[in-house]
Amino acid sequence: MIRAFGRSCWVPALVGGFTFALAVLATGTDGAQPPARTLASGQTRAVTANQGRYLYMSSNQMNASVSRGCTELVPDYRQRWIAADGSGLIRDTTGLSSFPSARDRASCKKIPGGDGPGVATSDLWAARGCFSIEPVNRRRLPRNASRLRSDLLTGKVEGGPPGPGEAFVQVGDLLRDGAPSPQLSAELYSAAAGLHGVERLGTVTDRAGRHGLGLEIISRGLRRELILDPHTHELLGEQETVVSSRSGWNVPLGTVIGWAAYLHREYVATLPTGGPPNPQPPCIHGAGRIIPGPDGSSVQVGASTPRAR
Repeated sequence: MIRAFGRSCWVPALVGGFTFALAVLATGTDGAQPPARTLASGQTRAVTANQGRYLYMSSNQMNASVSRGCTELVPDYRQRWIAADGSGLIRDTTGLSSFPSARDRASCKKIPGGDGPGVATSDLWAARGCFSIEPVNRRRLPRNASRLRSDLLTGKVEGGPPGPGEAFVQVGDLLRDGAPSPQLSAELYSAAAGLHGVERLGTVTDRAGRHGLGLEIISRGLRRELILDPHTHELLGEQETVVSSRSGWNVPLGTVIGWAAYLHREYVATLPTGGPPNPQPPCIHGAGRIIPGPDGSSVQVGASTPRAR
């Protein structure tokens, strides 16, 4: 399983994780580098209107993968095409893994396939209802930072424990997925900056070399960081670092277990070619099954027989 950012902490190895990082940590303990991708403009582009069926998002990232006592750090270039009906495609291009310690390297080498997927591309195609374009209905969120902060602290916005650590995670989720408006993004930044224990880092640099506003919090043994565009408050990147044994991670303190740099978002009309024309049946409430296919391609669909409600 691969550690991913946000509320959905664990996802199938086919699917990978998230995006961002601080320049001061760019040569930190993870050592993993994703497949090289460049930005045409050097900046993300704000999405202001739905001009196509699929929201396309791309990112460079690194995620920790844990299996049978073996921890490896897997770099990934992730592309997502997601429609409002929950259909779409997630394409992951992984690079060569690194390891947080010599012990992990030795443990992983003893496991068949424990040296990671290597340089490979995998596609996950999805039927209607299998993906989500946004974590919650953003139209229901208050457009006031103080009220938004209060709602986030209850843990009920996405469903989770109350407190500032969880509220900070929810802010990352709400900024990361979909296309939040600049107004909402600014309110989310203000809401996060006012949480107890959050430190404003000022201007920092992400792993794509872009300058942004940094926030961090230490919660449950992890230091979580967010970097936002100083003008649009779009999420540029994020990172998680183990700083205490309370994290539950059996890795050296200071290990970066995940980072991401979000590169591009725009609406596009079509999916790439080569996928199933209309995968069926649809997922119900996001629940479904993954059917492996040839050449690293898989399809997620709903259960064969819908459960009675």
